[in-house]
Amino acid sequence: MPNLIRLRLQQCRRCRHFPQFGLNKLKHMEIHEMEFLEYVPEKCLKSLSSLESLEIWGCPRLTSLALGLQHLSKLVDLSIEYCEELDLSKDENGNIIISDLHGGLQSLRSVNFSHLPKLESLSQWLLQARNLERLNIEHCNGLKALPERIEALQSLQLLKISDCKELHSSKDESGNIILDFHGGLQSLRSVVFTHLPKLESLPQWLLQARNLESLQIWRCYNLRALPERIEALQSLQRLEISECDSLMSLPERIEALQSLQRLEISGCDSLTSLPEGMQGLASLTHLCISGCKELDSSKDERGNILDFHGGLQSLRSVEIGFLPKVEPLPPWLLQLSNLEHLYIWHCLNLKALPEQIEALQSLQELKIWYCPSLTSLPEGMRRLTSLTHLRFYGCRGLEERCKRDAGEDWCKIAHISNIYILP
Repeated sequence: MPNLIRLRLQQCRRCRHFPQFGLNKLKHMEIHEMEFLEYVPEKCLKSLSSLESLEIWGCPRLTSLALGLQHLSKLVDLSIEYCEELDLSKDENGNIIISDLHGGLQSLRSVNFSHLPKLESLSQWLLQARNLERLNIEHCNGLKALPERIEALQSLQLLKISDCKELHSSKDESGNIILDFHGGLQSLRSVVFTHLPKLESLPQWLLQARNLESLQIWRCYNLRALPERIEALQSLQRLEISECDSLMSLPERIEALQSLQRLEISGCDSLTSLPEGMQGLASLTHLCISGCKELDSSKDERGNILDFHGGLQSLRSVEIGFLPKVEPLPPWLLQLSNLEHLYIWHCLNLKALPEQIEALQSLQELKIWYCPSLTSLPEGMRRLTSLTHLRFYGCRGLEERCKRDAGEDWCKIAHISNIYILP
């Protein structure tokens, strides 16, 4: 089979290690559910000189692999999952790999590590993959730190780390705070942190990623704050924070994120206020705030009424939901003269829309779901001349009042071309 291009080995129950294949034209190799496979000899991988993708899945006794990777000079994609005994820092004899891989892995573009409990830090050999673009690490509960030399991954564009329960990403392997990477990570465009329960602050190296466009932080329950120097992320266009229960505030310097277009905050139970600095988000087009039970969206950190002083003029869409402290709508919302879409859902204590709602002269769509305390509409609805779509769902107090041609509030909305009112 000298011309074989693709090979999949699965459930070969008696196989403990591989022979030298001699398949120098093989490009794609998959190793799945090899229950007794203990190691892949260096000479075996050395014979696969044309290999472009290597996928290993479900090999619970596999202990070593790394040293042979240096010979895979054409390898583009590497994926290793569910290998409970695999230590990527050691060779087949159990010795720690401390030397480099002599320039190997220069074609490597994508790496996926999943369910590797013995992965405690990123191996030094991986940091030599200077052309690596995508790195995904998930369910690696032994991972405690990212290496100080992560800046060596000069081509890295996407970094995703999820479900690593021991990760302290603000420290290196020795427990030292990482402060500066001297301008590294300039290719990084997207970072996703998901379910990192020991993450208390974002790593300082993140602030060196000056071209970062998207930052998503989900279920980092002990994250207490975003860095005050967040203004360093001048290219950031999308910021999502979800289910970060300990997050108490957003930094005032958030106003310096002049490229930010989307800001989504949800399920942050300790968040009590919004920063006045939000008024400076000149490029913001979409704002979503939901599920923050302690948030008083009408006040700043000092308890003063939040006033955006005519800022946020690029904002076109606002969504607010599951905010029990919203009784009237926050006054700053009425300053958004270019707002086109307003969605409000599950604000159980919202009692009325403000009479000044007529200030939203660009509003085209108003959608309100499950706000049972809302029982009437203001006169200002008549003057929303741009409003073409009105939707009420589960607002029982409005059903009769907005009944076509008969309800008390029908005359206030009769000019709207598309009206949907459902129980």
